[in-house]
Amino acid sequence: MKGIRVLAVLMLLLGLFCWMSSGAMAVSITVDGNYSDWGFNTWEGFTSSDSAGSPITGNTNGVYWWEEDGVESNGFVGPGYGGQQYDVEGLYTKIADGNLYFMVVSGMRGSDGDSVFEPGDIIIDLFSNNALERQYVVETTGYRYILNSSGYVSSTETTGSAGYLYNVSLGEATLEDGLSNWASSSDNQDPTQIKSVSASGSKIDLVFEQPDNQDHSVIEGAISLGLLNLNGIDAINFHYATVCGNDGGTTPNAPVPEPGTVLLVGTGLLGLALGSRKKRSK
Repeated sequence: MKGIRVLAVLMLLLGLFCWMSSGAMAVSITVDGNYSDWGFNTWEGFTSSDSAGSPITGNTNGVYWWEEDGVESNGFVGPGYGGQQYDVEGLYTKIADGNLYFMVVSGMRGSDGDSVFEPGDIIIDLFSNNALERQYVVETTGYRYILNSSGYVSSTETTGSAGYLYNVSLGEATLEDGLSNWASSSDNQDPTQIKSVSASGSKIDLVFEQPDNQDHSVIEGAISLGLLNLNGIDAINFHYATVCGNDGGTTPNAPVPEPGTVLLVGTGLLGLALGSRKKRSK
């Protein structure tokens, strides 16, 4: 009996170590457009040495991030132009509390005076052994932005509902690329937005904060892992770009916690409970 209890304790400790290593015990994130609860300085890469087209990526306290706050004097944001209004500055993702959290910090607002800019949608990729297995998309605005040849909005049409998740792999939504002149670029940011939807989708937590008189906007959301088909999946990332494709990026792959981690904790607790029960029965 003593051997069973020792084994149960070892399994419990191993499971808790794996759980803590995954960042699951970190401070919870509230989806409110405020990035202060992400547990680290989200502006870490936002320095004067940043240059357009030269992103910085990393993993800090379980947050997988991409940052590039560079706008050159001629408005180049890499691979396109447009200045601060088209600058994608930071992308962040974290798996914790049974959710996939994501955040976009951008110079892109829904509108700016008489000009209308075009925020893209959130493209989520699920991988198995570095191969793309499934794809989802989050509608951020509820609109499809139709562009003219210069990349400006000529008209809009409604697509899915803002704050809803669609399974691209199952045909619930089709995606649309940015301007064709970026298609052959090494910094190609396609796809950029939903073109059409054929299903109602699943509601998620999403906020799109556009503070008045600010140079930044924040798109923040949380997707319950139960809404994603994670069978055989070992990593997740997300991609975001302006609809025209002038700027955008992709977060590093975030590892998906293995079911075995939860099983180790559960089995360890069960072993301790059974050992204690048998001891009392004697």
